[in-house]
Order: sequence, then C-alpha cells, then structure tokens
Amino acid sequence: ADTVVDGTVTGVRTALEQQAGRDIPFTYVTIDVIDTLKGTPGKTIELRIMGGTVGDLTMEIPGVPKFKVGEHDLFFINGNGSTFCPLVAVPHGYYPISKRQSDGAEVVLRSNGAPLETPAQVAEGLHGVPPGERGKAAAARAMTLADFKKQIRAEVAHEKGQ
Repeated sequence: ADTVVDGTVTGVRTALEQQAGRDIPFTYVTIDVIDTLKGTPGKTIELRIMGGTVGDLTMEIPGVPKFKVGEHDLFFINGNGSTFCPLVAVPHGYYPISKRQSDGAEVVLRSNGAPLETPAQVAEGLHGVPPGERGKAAAARAMTLADFKKQIRAEVAHEKGQ
C-alpha cells in the first residue's frame, strides 16, 4: 500500500466515465481521515472504484466492497485513480471497525465480517463466515484498532529502515 488511513466514509457517489468508447460507472468514496499510518493523503481522500449504478446502468465486480456513509474503516490504498479498485487485493484492502460490547473498545473486522484476531490473518483467504460470526458477535475475539495500528506502524517503520 502506498497509503494507509483510518477514516470515516462521508460520501458515496457514482458517475459515468468514458473508457474505450463505452460509458462505465465508477463509485467515488470520500473518506475523512482520522489517522494516517502511511502516505500523505491530507484530511480527506476520495477513492475511485470501478462499478456502481448510474440510472439504469449497473456494473458489479465480485469482491469489490460497497461503502455507506458513516462507516468507520481502516483502508490500505494503492494506485488510486489508476486501477479498477485502489484497495490492496480488493477485499483485503479495508477493515471495518466495530465497537466491542463488553468494553466499548474499537476492534477490527475483516471485510467479510470475521474478527481479525492476529495480523497474520491479513494474508489469509476470505471464506464464508457463519451468520453468528458476523459483526458485533465476532468483535469479542477481534484485536483492537489500537493494537492493529501499532503493528502497521511497526511494519511501515521497518519498510523505511530497509
């Protein structure tokens, strides 16, 4: 990733773009940056993601997430504006943040709703998650946002030191 941010989705819009003589829908996701872990994105960043709905034209790309205003996520971004989806390895490029019911801590989920229990799971495949494992139920086992960000910062510092 060339940019890693903790942020809140503040806008989602779609528009058509001409590509190879065809109208292609793109979704633009505006993120208010809470914390920058890598890169220099500024206070907001707008992701350009191929797909979406404009009028009666819909294009869906399997694995590409759909975002909603108000969501809090961690984003791993690479090649924004020059790739079909700037999220690293598409569904591996964002992690929803949830509140743990037991203590109110912010915890990290994988894009499929499963808890992120260790940083090593980032490289694992995303498989179907049983309904009881999604969202807040899974948050009990998830690592905290603070711990995950600490691991990311250590990795970024290690990359810079090489």
